[in-house]
Amino acid sequence: MQSIPTSAEIPQGSSLSPILYMYYNADLLEIPQQINQNMEDLSLGFIDDITYGVAELTDEGNVDRLQTIFASVKQ
Repeated sequence: MQSIPTSAEIPQGSSLSPILYMYYNADLLEIPQQINQNMEDLSLGFIDDITYGVAELTDEGNVDRLQTIFASVKQ
């Protein structure tokens, strides 16, 4: 039997790319709710971007909350 080389890539601009990317990174969107279940942290994903939003009373509180989220993302 002869082997046939196949590409494991998805072409740039493929309509399947955003769906697969979001499926692959769906866990990143759930991190804020897993950390602070009673808080109203926000996570949004679109195409190949993910963003987190927090609302504390001070800038320092926002920074602390975002650093906690980012520390979980790195794990």
